[in-house]
Amino acid sequence: MKEKLGGLASSVGEKTDGALQKAGETLSGAASTIWDKAPMQGPLGNTIGNVVAGMDQSGEYLAHHGVGDIAHDVTAVLGKYPVQTLFVGIGFGLLLGAAISRR
Repeated sequence: MKEKLGGLASSVGEKTDGALQKAGETLSGAASTIWDKAPMQGPLGNTIGNVVAGMDQSGEYLAHHGVGDIAHDVTAVLGKYPVQTLFVGIGFGLLLGAAISRR
């Protein structure tokens, strides 16, 4: 039973890593498309350039890192900024509560 569960967890991890890789490649592709078609001059161009650069970085990160790497990085950020994390969690909870209560 233990071996079966270990195999199942490994299979789920591989599928998740594959999905993350595909999502990263898609995000990087979308960034390239925007980069090619959007105006890059002036204040709007600078903003678009920053957003596209962030999309590309995010896509590259997702394409080259698995679930374990992402969990490790998130844990490191949470440990480095515990108070900010608490405030973000509270804010997210309030927004989620407000969205649910309106239904």
